[in-house]
Amino acid sequence: MPGALVRASLGEIPRQRLQAAGSARRLRCPDDDGALVAIMHRGVEIDVCPRCSGVWLDAGERMRMLEASRPPARRQAGATDISGAIELIDLGAGLLDGAGDVAGKLLEFVGEALSSL
Repeated sequence: MPGALVRASLGEIPRQRLQAAGSARRLRCPDDDGALVAIMHRGVEIDVCPRCSGVWLDAGERMRMLEASRPPARRQAGATDISGAIELIDLGAGLLDGAGDVAGKLLEFVGEALSSL
């Protein structure tokens, strides 16, 4: 996510706290070539550029962020096998709600991670 989008949605990133809390990476920001800092939040590593506020995800991290944002499944006692299929359909439908909804969930996850610094 480009830094302009992150700043417009979440405000300024606390750069000093980000650098103190995160671990330095050898990766560079695609937007401004700044050194990325990795932070862990709910088991997902997020690469953030302290210079431009861009947030960059490695393969599979987007799906892990969405999964971590999903409320835990509530199984009822005596549920039949079809309940598992219904949960999968619900998950699929939730992921396909639209790009805006997915982007909103990702930004919410990132905002939560950054506010915990």
